[in-house]
Amino acid sequence: MSVNFSGIISSKLNENLALQLEPTLLWTDPVNSFRESDKWEIAGEDLSILMQIGIKYKIH
Repeated sequence: MSVNFSGIISSKLNENLALQLEPTLLWTDPVNSFRESDKWEIAGEDLSILMQIGIKYKIH
């Protein structure tokens, strides 16, 4: 099981061209982070931050 939080940020450069960023937080195995402990136990490999960068071009 995993949880994914993401969104898209877009900035228009001109009428046909835009720059897009998609930041993502991926939490792998959130269930085991809460089991058998009074505190959260999140290992470094359980959380990942990803960044996708793209260019959007409008074709007429």
